[in-house]
Amino acid sequence: MLIGQLIQVLGIVAIAVWAVAASAGRSPLIVRCARLTGRCARKPFIAMALCATVAAIAVIVPCCLRPPVPAIHDEFSYLLAGDTFAHGRLANPVHPMWRHFESFHILQQPSYASKYQPLQGFFLALGSLIDGRPIVGVWIATSLAAVSSCWMLRGFAPPRWALLGGLIVAVHPTIASVWGYGYWGGAAPMTGGALVLGAAARLTKRPRVRDTLALISGVAMLANGRPFEGLIVSLVVGGWLLAAIIRQRTTNLRAWLQQFVLPGSVGLALMAGGMAYYNQCVTGDWFRLPYQVHEAQYNISPIFVWQQPRPEPEYRHRVMREFYVQNTREWHHAQQTFAGFASQRARMWLHSWSFLLGLALSIPLASAACVFRRRSVRIAGSIVAAVLLATLGVTWFLPHYLSPIMPAFILLIIEGLRVLHAWRSRGRHIGHRLAVGVVLVFFGFATLRYATHVASAASSQVDSRSPTAWAWQRDKITAGLLATPGSHLVVVRYANDHDPNQEWVYNAADIDASRIVWAREMSGRENGELLEYFAERTPWLLEADTRPPRLLKIPR
Repeated sequence: MLIGQLIQVLGIVAIAVWAVAASAGRSPLIVRCARLTGRCARKPFIAMALCATVAAIAVIVPCCLRPPVPAIHDEFSYLLAGDTFAHGRLANPVHPMWRHFESFHILQQPSYASKYQPLQGFFLALGSLIDGRPIVGVWIATSLAAVSSCWMLRGFAPPRWALLGGLIVAVHPTIASVWGYGYWGGAAPMTGGALVLGAAARLTKRPRVRDTLALISGVAMLANGRPFEGLIVSLVVGGWLLAAIIRQRTTNLRAWLQQFVLPGSVGLALMAGGMAYYNQCVTGDWFRLPYQVHEAQYNISPIFVWQQPRPEPEYRHRVMREFYVQNTREWHHAQQTFAGFASQRARMWLHSWSFLLGLALSIPLASAACVFRRRSVRIAGSIVAAVLLATLGVTWFLPHYLSPIMPAFILLIIEGLRVLHAWRSRGRHIGHRLAVGVVLVFFGFATLRYATHVASAASSQVDSRSPTAWAWQRDKITAGLLATPGSHLVVVRYANDHDPNQEWVYNAADIDASRIVWAREMSGRENGELLEYFAERTPWLLEADTRPPRLLKIPR
């Protein structure tokens, strides 16, 4: 992280020196590039197709060199949701041996399902249905994030600036190399945020049904992707639209009722009904989210820092108790003092800044404050401020939780670049050189990060010191078992010092139909029942904490 920021600092200093020392006037090369970009940007289809193509290439190339393997708890949970949806179900029946299959962020009761909202699982299911690989759904979501960002910006800024914003999203190191090379999401909620913001920009000018439908689609994606942050974004934008309706109550009230209120109400009703039906299928309660049921069953730490920890439930596996009681309780307890709370939030926000923005994009972000009276800056700034303030109260926070407000960040960055571009100093029009320089530094740094990512994907060696090295070992063992005839049962044994973040026990949606079933080792009687249930499978014992992990056949 520090090396990356240092590279950006050096690049920005070099650009600043060039901008000040260069002669007055515009660079002919910059002018020609601007004209070419302008011709592409004037045609919406070409502009958005270009953003989609660049984003697709950025994520497909490294995935084809070395397909990503899931390593984070959340990724396995989302993959379960995708596999469930691909089989035409919203939830799976409880398995008779479910106690052996308990794992993080997954429900085993009252149904076998992911605890998360279904948006990311939907895209993974789409990838499975199209090509048999869930990662294809991630490619689609990433391309949609770039396209929707370009579309959103066209509601606020001239076409060439909108195209620039879409290309920034397409090559952004986090979006291309992290969200696009994994399964735990980010791009899909970002698409929802872009749809909400872009539709609202168009609706305030002229209410139309198609923009209303785009708004409702974005709200639905946020509600089913990042419900908490999405709710805040939707409320801020809703307040903005309500103010627009009030301002036009005497001249355009009928159009608002016909083009916005009526279709919007129907769309929201359908969304609420669909979410309630999903809750009923997974939890048996129309109004209770799977996340709530999971937290009540397993986690003692509350969602918000001011809440008290829950009583400790009954844990059937030591590793799960260690994660939910020791690790999560320590995280919550550390935030109960002002010093601990401030320290945690400072680290999380600094990490998020480096993860989502970096130094190059922070310059135009700060420049946007110079035009705060501009409508686009006010609404984007309100969204960012509201969500950042709301995150102060949550116990858990990771950078991709901010994906719904990434379009607002992009809008502020584009407005800041426009400010830089128009800046004059002592009669010299040097602002356009500064704006171009910032863009070049960002694209140069993104290219460097991307080249490093591609080189790592092309390498056949996996660093054994990497936190995800165990996931590649799991993938290797899985490939070996799939190459062995028949079906298999793998009973996983952990050492006393096992790291709960390295979890091997995750299964497909249809456990009994899977070639490989992963199960936790329990008592001798319970293990015997497991082996009896899967009597037709070849049983294996996996000692996960030996170096390397050891797979032993269990004699019948």
